[in-house]
Amino acid sequence: MKRGLVIGKFCPLHKGHQMLIETALSEVEELHIWSWSEPEFPEYPAQLRAHWLRTLYPQARVEVFSAGSLPTRFPGLELPANSAPDIEHQVFVAQLWSRLIGQPLAAVYTSESYGEPLVAVLNERLSQPRPVAHRLVDPDRCRLPISGTRLRAAWQHEWLDPVVQRSTQRSVVFLGAESTGKSTLSAWASRALGGVQVPEYGRTLWEQKQGRLVFGDMLHIAETQVALEERALHPWRFCDSSPLTTLFYSQTLFGKAERALELLSQRPYDLTFLCLADFPLVQDGTRQDEAFRRTQECWYLAELQRRGIPFTPLAGDLASRQETIRKTFHEIFDASPPPAAPLAGPGTGPG
Repeated sequence: MKRGLVIGKFCPLHKGHQMLIETALSEVEELHIWSWSEPEFPEYPAQLRAHWLRTLYPQARVEVFSAGSLPTRFPGLELPANSAPDIEHQVFVAQLWSRLIGQPLAAVYTSESYGEPLVAVLNERLSQPRPVAHRLVDPDRCRLPISGTRLRAAWQHEWLDPVVQRSTQRSVVFLGAESTGKSTLSAWASRALGGVQVPEYGRTLWEQKQGRLVFGDMLHIAETQVALEERALHPWRFCDSSPLTTLFYSQTLFGKAERALELLSQRPYDLTFLCLADFPLVQDGTRQDEAFRRTQECWYLAELQRRGIPFTPLAGDLASRQETIRKTFHEIFDASPPPAAPLAGPGTGPG
């Protein structure tokens, strides 16, 4: 067949979508992949979805439409809302194909029941010598039992290509002096906001070696911390430490730091919280004194400012700190949980 069409939200692009796309690629000479979502899912903006599709399928013709750009390209044509009736999506596809492609369409590839009525509308509205065919691929999810809706409700990284995995992961780091609540708050955030906690490896190794750390341990701690983060395959990682923490201890305890550790300390994070020492030190037998804690806090404040790293201070009691985390997280990421129910329109199927 000459031309095929695959439509989806691709929020996120998963292996079920890929099976659909790859089936179409094997059967048509020219595959068009279209994506839209109105409103957008903030975690999966149009430019990110376009990056996934064009990286994985450079041989396809990819178009990712947004409400802001569509009227400029096609005056009078509006992007249908996700909640709009199916007929609005179907008519939109027919109008868009006529204005953007203007050549006969051989087949539409879907994995759900919306495909048949969509193709019926296309055959009513497109003037072409042969009718559009509907190619239904794995509608019962027998081969790949996954959907975008399920992934948005419960993350399962094994259904994602590494290209998608890497670009969907965001890291939130908690810094602060000893006894400022980093471990408690990172664990809470992972539960309350939906993610995984990455524990502080330096503390683990300190306990294993009964506090007898040596200079050579510093780089090992930082490298292991990074490895733990990389193995935490989840879109939201809440990190109880970073190589910057290890750099402080290396410089303070040993008066120096390896160049490799200094480089690791530049590791970026999407959001940084600094836990302030505005309550008394809780001595658990592993921590140094109050003077050391104050020195550590001053070092973080100066270092974050010197590096130009924006951060949110966490102060007050536990409830106040938790509220600041929640508010800042949603303000920055606009990451309110997406609806668990399927959305209406053509994007529902492969999306």
